[in-house]
Amino acid sequence: MTWLLIALLLALGIFLIISQINIKNLYKEYSTKINKIKAAEKINLKSYIGTGKLLRSLDKRIEKSNIRFYISYNVWIHLALCMALFLLASGWMSNHMNIYSSITFGLVVALIPYILLQLFSDLMGHKVKRMSVDFLTIMRRFLIGGKGADIFQAFKKASKYILQPLKNYVEIMIYEYEHKVNPVQCFDNMIERIEGGELKLYIENLKICYVRGGDVIELTDTFIEEIEKQNDDEDEENTKDLLLSMGLYLLLAVNFFILYILFNSSYKTAVFDSSWGQIVFILDLLVSFYIAYLTLEKID
Repeated sequence: MTWLLIALLLALGIFLIISQINIKNLYKEYSTKINKIKAAEKINLKSYIGTGKLLRSLDKRIEKSNIRFYISYNVWIHLALCMALFLLASGWMSNHMNIYSSITFGLVVALIPYILLQLFSDLMGHKVKRMSVDFLTIMRRFLIGGKGADIFQAFKKASKYILQPLKNYVEIMIYEYEHKVNPVQCFDNMIERIEGGELKLYIENLKICYVRGGDVIELTDTFIEEIEKQNDDEDEENTKDLLLSMGLYLLLAVNFFILYILFNSSYKTAVFDSSWGQIVFILDLLVSFYIAYLTLEKID
């Protein structure tokens, strides 16, 4: 009966994963990835890590999560935390399972900080997107048809009336500008901090207006109208995504609750001390984390 219950949970998790995959899009993504791999086949993992791209990518993810506004956090702290979780989880699990299952369990647990970081980053990106209209409306008040330094003055004044995390992004931009960083580079850095969407496109167009001249008021009005329209269209879709996410998290909660019961019951020896039991346990963990990944994709 216990084995049947675990098998049903695993099958249900796999079904949910398959139901979320669009085969056509998957094929297109696969073809695109193959082309990218062929174009970049000379780049290997050693050179990727050696040039610091991996660390810079992680640092950018930390910055977009806005976690530094609350605590001191950097790449090395993140890696140390992942390593500590790996050692603790694999060490604890080694008392109950073989070395291979323990290492796999440790690797899965070590991914938790990055998953949380991704979640915070996506939530901050969504928050920035929802407050974009208010931000642009405030910006419009201070963009009195000016150009050049007037744009940065408008950012500085607007920063007093906006909330985090957008406030933090704007304040960093103003700090860079006031400390003699090239204005165009200030725009580029701001663009990098914003996750995506119409606000990112607005900053890119504002940079063009700064360099070549242009009507920043008309530009701002256009983007306010466009973002308002997009927000209205996305409200219904976001509600559906929220319901789906709640369902997935409920499934995960039930799944881990059953595993906890099994781990602390008389069935523990029968299930986890056998090779097949450990394989099913690890597969169940991997499926659960992939479901969490799908949920993050929905948020994004």
